[in-house]
Amino acid sequence: GTAPYTYVIVSGSLPTGLTMSTTGRIGVSGSSTPTITGTFPFSVKVTDASGRTDVKNFSLSVDDPLSISTPNLNTGITGQGYNQTLQATGGYGSYTWSVYSGTLPQGINLDVSTGVLSGTPQAAATMQLVIMAEDSVGRQAFKNLTLIVTAPLAFVTSTLPNGARNETYSEQVRVSGGLAPYQFTYTGTLPTGLSLNQTTCVISGTPTSAMLTNIQ
Repeated sequence: GTAPYTYVIVSGSLPTGLTMSTTGRIGVSGSSTPTITGTFPFSVKVTDASGRTDVKNFSLSVDDPLSISTPNLNTGITGQGYNQTLQATGGYGSYTWSVYSGTLPQGINLDVSTGVLSGTPQAAATMQLVIMAEDSVGRQAFKNLTLIVTAPLAFVTSTLPNGARNETYSEQVRVSGGLAPYQFTYTGTLPTGLSLNQTTCVISGTPTSAMLTNIQ
């Protein structure tokens, strides 16, 4: 044909928020923004300076923005199996996963095609990670996530010191590992006058009678 050319949509439509100029540009001035998702078929007719025409069918797909939707990473325990699947929304096609910044704890690996973090962590650690998801057309999304690996929760205190009737008593039951804050409960019966602080695990008070008791 002979320039200049004039373009017009003759059937179908563009997504809401997009327009096409007579020069054939979709997104006039580069500022148009689609407001709905979906696949939109349409036909364009071009006319040249001599009145010759041609028609071609097109299809434009609009996706939601790619975003990593995993809110946080589960806490790992040293010596115990770990498994969590990263999640993303939007984008097009399948996702490819990677650790963009930071290092995974020793013993944990990321499957780049499924987004599964799995393995058996070997040591306690706190890792600051930047996770990247990439869709099938190269769009990328990033998210800062923290992966904490801690030792198994265990009691350090094995026995409690004896108390004396009518004398103030205070002793903390100590633990290690796990992830603070802790919540403590017990079964059995404390001596009259003593109570357990469920946040600090301090047994305190003034016992008013002599007795031997077991609690768990």
